[in-house]
Amino acid sequence: MKEFIKKYWKGTLKTVLFVGIFLILFSYVQDIFELKGQGYGKYRCFNWEERNALNVIFFGNSRTNRGVNPVVVDEIAGTRSFNYGLQGLRANQVYYRVVDAFKTQSPKLIVLESSICVSASARLEESYAQRALVSLPLSVNKVEAALDLGENDKKKAELILPLLRFHMRYRELEAVDFRYIMDINSEYPYMNQPAEEVMEVSRGYTPYETDMSLEDDGKGFFDKDYSKITKVKAPDEKLERYFKMIVDYAEEHGAKVLILSIPSMDKKETPKDIIPLTNYLRQLYADDENVAFLDASVCMKDYGLSYDCYHNTGHLNRLGAKKLSEFIGQFLRDNYSF
Repeated sequence: MKEFIKKYWKGTLKTVLFVGIFLILFSYVQDIFELKGQGYGKYRCFNWEERNALNVIFFGNSRTNRGVNPVVVDEIAGTRSFNYGLQGLRANQVYYRVVDAFKTQSPKLIVLESSICVSASARLEESYAQRALVSLPLSVNKVEAALDLGENDKKKAELILPLLRFHMRYRELEAVDFRYIMDINSEYPYMNQPAEEVMEVSRGYTPYETDMSLEDDGKGFFDKDYSKITKVKAPDEKLERYFKMIVDYAEEHGAKVLILSIPSMDKKETPKDIIPLTNYLRQLYADDENVAFLDASVCMKDYGLSYDCYHNTGHLNRLGAKKLSEFIGQFLRDNYSF
């Protein structure tokens, strides 16, 4: 045995070192060649949080990302929360982000934006899947997500290893590709500042670069009584199934669920889709004591939303996010104990 070890230990050591160095370099190169986007910076920022320090996590798409400021919420509710909203995501992509979040955090409450049940066009599914998974480290959860969300074998492999998709990007590499920059725009207040730094301060909240407000081109929108809308609209079967999976997963891991509707002025989406979908979900979970609702779409006057609170028809600006976050913070303070 001693002779065997003496004879082969050098070769074995060289092999181990080679494989180790290769994996380190491969991981580094793949990180460079990934497309830098919201999923990239937000995941890193999320993992800078102390383990099990968060007791509230917000999940949703761009309306959550642009509309909920955890710092404002926490000042009122006494919580430690994080905004994990990512542009465009629907329930099928959000599910895998929820599973990943619970690896390092044990929130008492997760807040789900109801519009993750609004159907997205088929052509956007690939980009949403990429956005949801691009920053996640290789794990069983990521592999399962890729196999589930990938359109075909090639797409599945690219979701697992982004380098397979972006390996030709070396032809276009610039300095900005080595870190995720918020924007390269002289009028942007965060010019050349790494997005992780911006999101670390605001715990995931990503405000628009300007304080633009929507002009009064939707006269009467805020004058209507949306609480009278009783219409019910079921999501498509796939999104409803994934939404149930998210709720079940949260409850299995000791977290309650708050379903939040965020008002949109985009093509009257609030009365047409968001409120009817929320009404459906309210009926679906009427008997679940761990699921509550905050329908911010039906009581906009209660927290003072107006045209100057919108950056565009679909998203709140900083002022709107502050008002909505104060409303959420008060609701959490009145209804939960952390």
